Amino acid sequence: LQGSWFARVFRPDVAKALLHELGGAGRTFELNRIHPDGFFEAHLGTDGQVLSYELELTAHDGHTWRQRDPYSFGPI
Repeated sequence: LQGSWFARVFRPDVAKALLHELGGAGRTFELNRIHPDGFFEAHLGTDGQVLSYELELTAHDGHTWRQRDPYSFGPI
């Protein structure tokens, strides 16, 4: 999708991944598992805005935690 923003995460150790926008509209996106080895993806839209976000990850045993993604800070 031309002009679209995507978030992609490779985390073989998790069963589920969510992306929480920090600030702005505070949107939440569920990342879909697109490969059984732990590759997740979410379409974030086409508005061209770079999001500040953190990930909410759920391990296979149900343990959930939040962490910042080093790529969420945009270009330096």
